[in-house]
Amino acid sequence: MAHSRERLIARWGYVGDPRHMLVDELYRELVGYIVTEDPDGSRHPIGTAFFVKVYLDPAEFPVSSWANYAVTARHVITAHPDIDLFIRFNAKNAAEYRDHPIRSSDWIIDPGTDLAVAAIRLPVRVEALALNSLATEEYARAVECGHDVFMAGLFEPFPGEKRIQPIVRFGKITIPFTQVDLQLDVGSNEVHRVDAHLIEAGPWGGESGSPVFVCGFRGMPISVPN
Repeated sequence: MAHSRERLIARWGYVGDPRHMLVDELYRELVGYIVTEDPDGSRHPIGTAFFVKVYLDPAEFPVSSWANYAVTARHVITAHPDIDLFIRFNAKNAAEYRDHPIRSSDWIIDPGTDLAVAAIRLPVRVEALALNSLATEEYARAVECGHDVFMAGLFEPFPGEKRIQPIVRFGKITIPFTQVDLQLDVGSNEVHRVDAHLIEAGPWGGESGSPVFVCGFRGMPISVPN
C-alpha cells in the first residue's frame, strides 16, 4: 500500500514495545535552527524551528501546491527584536547546511502563547509536517500522565559543523493539560497564563521551538509545539 511521506513522518516513530523506542531519522530532518549574525559576519544558532506545509486546494488557488512555514517559540524571536535572522537547514543530498534569510517582519507572533510562525520559500525541498498531522485540541486533551514524548532540536554545545546535527531528547508527560504562568518575552515582567502539558525531560540549551511528539493512541505519535 502506498503512503504519503508526510503521513509516515507524523504517525510512526516507535518500533515494537514503546519502552524500546526507536525514532525514524525523518524526525530529525523536520527541524532547522534559528540563527543570528554578529557585526563581524559570524553566525550562531540560538534556537530550533520545525517545518510545516499546508496544501493549497486548486479550487481556492490558481494551482495545486504546498505552502511552507517555519514554526518556533515566540521568545526565540522576540529576544532579538528588529534584526533579521536566518533559518539553517540541511539541504537534500548536499554536503553542507544552508542559511536562509528571514526578515523580522515576516514572523507572526501569537499574542497569547509562546509561538511564532513565518511563511518561507526555501530554495530547495526540506522535510515538513503536513498541517493536518499536528495535534488537534481533541488529541491534546487526550494526553495522559505517563505518556512517552520525544523531541528533536538544537544541542548548543554540538550544533554540527558542515551539516546541522539535531539531537533527540526523551521524556514523559507529568501533568497533562494544566495552566501555567509564562514570561513570553525575554526581559519582560509581563506574565501570561497558558494551557500546557508539563514534561519531565532534562534541558540541554537550544531546544526552544522544538516539536514535541507524544506517543498517542495505539502507539501513534502526535506532535505539539514545545
